[in-house]
Amino acid sequence: MDSVYFHRVGQPITLSLAPSLPSPPNHNAPLSIKPPGVQPTSSADWLRNHGLKAKRLGLYQVLSPNAYSLLEGFVPILNKTVSSTVHEKAMVQFEWHDGTVKNIHVDLPLIYHYQKQLMSAVAVLERRVQCLSSGSRQIWGTVCEQRW
Repeated sequence: MDSVYFHRVGQPITLSLAPSLPSPPNHNAPLSIKPPGVQPTSSADWLRNHGLKAKRLGLYQVLSPNAYSLLEGFVPILNKTVSSTVHEKAMVQFEWHDGTVKNIHVDLPLIYHYQKQLMSAVAVLERRVQCLSSGSRQIWGTVCEQRW
């Protein structure tokens, strides 16, 4: 659009804009409105995506591949139930979330890897807490409403 026409008393007045103002880059491109990169989310939603459960860093999730239940069996000669004690000295006994006691084989490289992942997750959680306790969020919290 090089000129603007104003109609006054039946006569068009031409005002040329081209020589005075340069047109910005992509001036003729279609308008695109992009939402901001970081959308505010509630703490519950954030934890669902970034919490320990979402990252599969729960203690039982890490220990379960190397957890073995105690075996009990009836021995007819003794006429009583006997529990296994083979791995009792080689493994650590650990009370499971359902109240049962399991023998756990502690794999040190796995535990060190788990420890590094936990430290990384704690750093992310600390950044979230710092973000939530800064500026106006400290007073009002995070507003998570859509604008449309």
